[in-house]
Amino acid sequence: MTTLAILYLLAVIDGIFVGYRDAAGRNPLLDKRKYYLRAVLKGVGLAHLAMVVIAIVVMSTLWMATETSAVVGSLEEIAAILKVIYLGYTACVAFTFCVYALPSYDLRSYVSIAVFGLLTLVRPIVIVIGVVVAAVVVNDPATWPTCLAIIATMGGLQPLLYELGWNRFDATDYIADAATDGST
Repeated sequence: MTTLAILYLLAVIDGIFVGYRDAAGRNPLLDKRKYYLRAVLKGVGLAHLAMVVIAIVVMSTLWMATETSAVVGSLEEIAAILKVIYLGYTACVAFTFCVYALPSYDLRSYVSIAVFGLLTLVRPIVIVIGVVVAAVVVNDPATWPTCLAIIATMGGLQPLLYELGWNRFDATDYIADAATDGST
């Protein structure tokens, strides 16, 4: 159960990163805290939606399985492999956010362009490689629908958030906020 809790936490952190990354550089306001908070919450919401889809696929797989305990064992093996691979990527993202928090505008600009950009670029590759490695090592065709669901849902978060346009800057949203709380 600990592995599932860690994978859940990693998916939420991934949603935070996806939401932040989708919103980065799209807002001319000086105080962007509310903007980024909204963006992060949207990313987390989509990550939860992805996890619900994955859970439905897992439950369907278990429902159709002739030997449920064997499939559960295979899924647990896949989860353990994904945990190791995704923990490494998440550690890189977390470290980058720590560096980004330092009070140097030059360093923050560099991190935003060079590191966040690179992490965004490799994110879908890490997702696919993690799932493929796990699927090959476990080698149980009953788990393949779950593997495909992970790739489709978690890999599709960033493009989906972009296509939905939820983090595009709309001045009318922030003019009302500024009028009520006095910020700019």
